[in-house]
Amino acid sequence: MIAERLPELAAMSRDQKWLVFRELEEELAADDSTETLAGKAAVVEILEQRWQNYLADPGSATTWSKVQERMHAYRAQRRAGQA
Repeated sequence: MIAERLPELAAMSRDQKWLVFRELEEELAADDSTETLAGKAAVVEILEQRWQNYLADPGSATTWSKVQERMHAYRAQRRAGQA
């Protein structure tokens, strides 16, 4: 969908695409509208709560490799469901 709207994006290297992504992310993060600020505050609150949960029980944390395994399994399941 994005490549159809911006065909030059499809021709970019992976590194160039990451640069574009980061620039867009920074631009969106710099947006100081009330909605964005409220969203940022909500994210900070969630992260703070999760950090406190981790400090209270470090054994409850999930390793990055386990998160990746779950993401890959979820994607495979979705692909299988679409077939």
